[in-house]
Amino acid sequence: MENELSLLADWLATPGYDQGVLLYEKLIGRGFLLTMLMKGADDYNRTKLHQALKARHDQLESELKAKKSAYPDHLKEELAGAGRLMDERVVLKEQMRSLWLSGTSQGDALREKAFRVLDITAELDGIYGKKDFFHAHGYMPDEDVVVSQLTDAELIARRNTLRTYCSRLPRQIIRATSEKRKAELAERLEGYRKELYTIERQLT
Repeated sequence: MENELSLLADWLATPGYDQGVLLYEKLIGRGFLLTMLMKGADDYNRTKLHQALKARHDQLESELKAKKSAYPDHLKEELAGAGRLMDERVVLKEQMRSLWLSGTSQGDALREKAFRVLDITAELDGIYGKKDFFHAHGYMPDEDVVVSQLTDAELIARRNTLRTYCSRLPRQIIRATSEKRKAELAERLEGYRKELYTIERQLT
């Protein structure tokens, strides 16, 4: 949704007819209006194209605002912290670059910064993965879910998500730079594995 909004915002800022027709086909789809638009640019078609893409932009913007207002408090806090993590990662990468330029290609200082960058990247993946999951399903991946109330399609989607988490978390645990972070990730992994087991039994 955010990617679509970005594409639409860019086009609305600098509208080009041919690019707009392609964007209409990609985001809205085929139909009578697209057939008419593909016949060529004139004042009427330009107006209709702009109106259609502006309406799509406003619709998606409204939906995104509604989703954000429904974010759980802890997700809002994590997303707020994501900006600080990205800033820290930029600083660390610049420090690593300075070390390399000064001739330092190994050593504890460089290794510590490299592992911290990996840890931050894993944390950011987790935060934005939760946000994307909430957008798709309306609940957080670490919330207790009543399995019996989910449809088979929802169970399969949930199972696939949990499998992804269960494959990624062990690597994040290894890269974690503090015992507290390792313990948090290990506890989360155990919860995901238990839920995955329950869902796989439900699907058999």
